Amino acid sequence: MKTQNYILKAEQTIKLLDAHEKLKAKPFFETRQMALIEARLKAKRPLFNWQVMLKPSFIVILTAINVAVVFSYLHRLNAYTNSRNSALIELSDNIMRSSDYYSFIHN
Repeated sequence: MKTQNYILKAEQTIKLLDAHEKLKAKPFFETRQMALIEARLKAKRPLFNWQVMLKPSFIVILTAINVAVVFSYLHRLNAYTNSRNSALIELSDNIMRSSDYYSFIHN
Protein backbone atom coordinates (compact mmCIF):
# COMPACT_ATOMS: atom_id res chain seq x y z
CA MET A 1 0.00 0.00 0.00
CA LYS A 2 2.78 2.42 0.97
CA THR A 3 4.74 1.52 -2.11
CA GLN A 4 1.75 2.28 -4.33
CA ASN A 5 1.32 5.68 -2.67
CA TYR A 6 4.98 6.49 -3.28
CA ILE A 7 4.66 5.41 -6.90
CA LEU A 8 1.53 7.53 -7.35
CA LYS A 9 3.21 10.58 -5.83
CA ALA A 10 6.27 10.08 -7.99
CA GLU A 11 4.12 9.85 -11.13
CA GLN A 12 2.22 13.00 -10.17
CA THR A 13 5.50 14.82 -9.62
CA ILE A 14 6.82 13.69 -13.00
CA LYS A 15 3.59 14.87 -14.68
CA LEU A 16 3.97 18.28 -13.02
CA LEU A 17 7.53 18.54 -14.28
CA ASP A 18 6.50 17.54 -17.80
CA ALA A 19 3.64 20.08 -17.94
CA HIS A 20 6.01 23.04 -18.61
CA GLU A 21 3.53 25.45 -17.12
CA LYS A 22 4.92 28.26 -15.10
CA LEU A 23 3.74 28.27 -11.57
CA LYS A 24 2.12 31.55 -10.73
CA ALA A 25 2.59 33.21 -7.39
CA LYS A 26 -0.27 34.74 -5.50
CA PRO A 27 -0.92 38.40 -6.31
CA PHE A 28 1.36 40.87 -4.54
CA PHE A 29 3.64 38.04 -3.32
CA GLU A 30 6.81 40.04 -3.89
CA THR A 31 5.34 43.12 -2.26
CA ARG A 32 4.35 41.18 0.83
CA GLN A 33 7.77 39.54 1.06
CA MET A 34 9.57 42.89 0.81
CA ALA A 35 7.27 44.38 3.46
CA LEU A 36 7.98 41.43 5.75
CA ILE A 37 11.75 41.77 5.29
CA GLU A 38 11.65 45.53 5.94
CA ALA A 39 9.49 45.05 9.05
CA ARG A 40 11.96 42.53 10.46
CA LEU A 41 14.91 44.81 9.77
CA LYS A 42 13.24 47.80 11.42
CA ALA A 43 11.88 45.88 14.40
CA LYS A 44 15.13 44.40 15.70
CA ARG A 45 17.62 47.13 14.92
CA PRO A 46 19.33 48.09 18.21
CA LEU A 47 20.57 51.61 18.78
CA PHE A 48 23.99 50.39 19.88
CA ASN A 49 25.36 46.98 19.03
CA TRP A 50 27.55 45.81 21.90
CA GLN A 51 28.98 42.85 20.04
CA VAL A 52 30.34 45.05 17.26
CA MET A 53 32.14 47.30 19.73
CA LEU A 54 33.18 44.63 22.22
CA LYS A 55 35.57 42.68 19.98
CA PRO A 56 37.74 45.61 18.83
CA SER A 57 37.82 47.15 22.31
CA PHE A 58 38.85 43.78 23.78
CA ILE A 59 41.68 43.56 21.25
CA VAL A 60 42.80 47.13 22.04
CA ILE A 61 42.77 46.44 25.80
CA LEU A 62 44.79 43.23 25.39
CA THR A 63 47.30 45.00 23.14
CA ALA A 64 47.66 47.84 25.67
CA ILE A 65 48.25 45.35 28.50
CA ASN A 66 50.87 43.53 26.43
CA VAL A 67 52.66 46.78 25.58
CA ALA A 68 52.64 47.84 29.25
CA VAL A 69 54.06 44.48 30.34
CA VAL A 70 56.82 44.61 27.71
CA PHE A 71 57.81 48.19 28.63
CA SER A 72 57.78 47.30 32.34
CA TYR A 73 60.02 44.30 31.67
CA LEU A 74 62.41 46.36 29.56
CA HIS A 75 62.52 49.11 32.19
CA ARG A 76 63.32 46.61 34.95
CA LEU A 77 65.92 44.95 32.72
CA ASN A 78 67.51 48.32 31.98
CA ALA A 79 67.53 49.25 35.69
CA TYR A 80 69.08 45.87 36.55
CA THR A 81 71.71 46.25 33.83
CA ASN A 82 72.54 49.80 34.93
CA SER A 83 72.85 48.82 38.61
CA ARG A 84 74.93 45.77 37.66
CA ASN A 85 77.19 47.86 35.44
CA SER A 86 77.66 50.51 38.13
CA ALA A 87 78.43 47.79 40.70
CA LEU A 88 80.97 46.23 38.33
CA ILE A 89 82.55 49.62 37.65
CA GLU A 90 82.75 50.35 41.37
CA LEU A 91 84.21 46.92 42.07
CA SER A 92 86.82 47.23 39.34
CA ASP A 93 87.66 50.75 40.55
CA ASN A 94 88.15 49.44 44.10
CA ILE A 95 90.34 46.62 42.82
CA MET A 96 92.40 49.04 40.76
CA ARG A 97 92.87 51.41 43.70
CA SER A 98 93.95 48.60 45.95
CA SER A 99 96.51 47.29 43.47
CA ASP A 100 100.19 48.16 43.62
CA TYR A 101 100.14 49.50 40.07
CA TYR A 102 97.59 52.19 40.92
CA SER A 103 99.50 53.31 44.00
CA PHE A 104 102.77 53.34 42.04
CA ILE A 105 101.29 55.55 39.28
CA HIS A 106 99.41 58.01 41.50
CA ASN A 107 102.09 58.54 44.16
